[in-house]
Amino acid sequence: MYEFYKKFFLLNLKDYQNINIDFPITVLIFALSLAFVAVIIIVNFRRNRIELLIRQLKRRDAVSEESALTLSEIKLDNFVFRKMLSSEGQLTKLVGRAGEKKYTYEEYIALTKGKNNMESIDFGKARFYLRNESDERTKHLLEGSSPTVLNTVLLCVLVLASFVCISFIMPGILNIINNLLEPK
Repeated sequence: MYEFYKKFFLLNLKDYQNINIDFPITVLIFALSLAFVAVIIIVNFRRNRIELLIRQLKRRDAVSEESALTLSEIKLDNFVFRKMLSSEGQLTKLVGRAGEKKYTYEEYIALTKGKNNMESIDFGKARFYLRNESDERTKHLLEGSSPTVLNTVLLCVLVLASFVCISFIMPGILNIINNLLEPK
């Protein structure tokens, strides 16, 4: 069993005479696979949270500043939503904050140059609503297939299975490269 593990999962480029670089290639491939898994989990979690917030606001008809609701009123008052709503990203283009100050481009650039000059949001009082101009983007987001836990797990398993497949074919590829580099 150890020989099998050593042959396929402990590949080092120094084992190939013409390549002769001391670099464990399978460690790099495994690290990239784990990075892909982490990205898949983070992206799917974030998309799921965005959809949840938009569905809650839409369900409660929070489509204008007058009908805006706090995070507590829609039962989504936690760190994840606070962080997503305080950063400039996709969610802030879809969801507006009642009483939010609108900046010109020059004002915004001036504010972002100073680290602590951005206004802080009091999430206990801040009220949020779906922006009217974002109806098309909101429909597009809600009509698409939502990432489920099963989809996320299957995609992660697929990435790890591809790592195993790459590990099985890597010795053959390295032998071909080694033979091509052989001096004549």
